[in-house]
Parts: sequence; C-alpha cells; structure tokens
Amino acid sequence: MKEHHNINFNLFCQRKGFNLEKWIKNNPELTFKDLKESLLNIKVMPPSINLFNDLKEKNAIAVKENLPIKEEIKQEKAVKRRRRRKTTKNEN
Repeated sequence: MKEHHNINFNLFCQRKGFNLEKWIKNNPELTFKDLKESLLNIKVMPPSINLFNDLKEKNAIAVKENLPIKEEIKQEKAVKRRRRRKTTKNEN
C-alpha cells in the first residue's frame, strides 16, 4: 500500500495512547528500522528519524546516570460531594 494512505503518527498517538518514549524505554535494543516496519504494518506513517534518535539519546543518558525519566504527573481533582435533595412530604 502506498505510504500517503497511512495515518499520521501524531494522530495515531492521540487515538491509541501510544508513547514513543515509553516504547523506547521498554525496547531499548530495537532500532528505527524495527519501529518503522511495525508501524507500516498497521498503516501508520513512522515519525522522523531525528525524533527517534533524540528520544533514544535521552533514554540512554537517563540509563547511564540511573535517573528516572520524568513522566507527566496527572493531578486528580478533588471531588465535591453533592448535597442530597430535600425530601418532600406527602400530604395525603
């Protein structure tokens, strides 16, 4: 199939929750060629090789220094309790 029929990589990441940083962290031995083949099999345009190399270097530096890679922390909103409705008295 022609490559221009494939889905945009950013759109794929949004819809499927794919994160390239986590993929690289979980599969450090795989190369860009492996990523490209797997994405083309599911009809997704692969990201640029520059983006892949930047993330790969960032992961390699973090592994050497034994630093945890910063992950986004989602803050949960405090849930407000709703007040119960007043009960209506049946006047029959």
